[in-house]
Amino acid sequence: MADDIKCLTESRMRAMEIIKQKMVEMKNQNEKLSNENAELSERGQTLSKSYEELILENENLSKQLKELTESTQNTEDELTARVNILKEDCTRLTRADNSERQVCIC
Repeated sequence: MADDIKCLTESRMRAMEIIKQKMVEMKNQNEKLSNENAELSERGQTLSKSYEELILENENLSKQLKELTESTQNTEDELTARVNILKEDCTRLTRADNSERQVCIC
């Protein structure tokens, strides 16, 4: 019977050692996962910040594009008006020139 108790005690001691070893392994794994989680969280915050910066930059670029489009349209309208004025001036000058020639011929 004493041998049985001794055997059970040794088995129990081995089981306790195995449990302690597993607890240490789980603690190490938990620390490792905790560190990885912290790194991923930090990277996520960085990506979120970069995403927000890209959104702001996109909004600014959209505003600039809208302003440039409006400016280009205004410039195009001004140039069209000037061309029309020049065409009218050319037409008047041509008529005046033709009128003078007709006077000189007669």
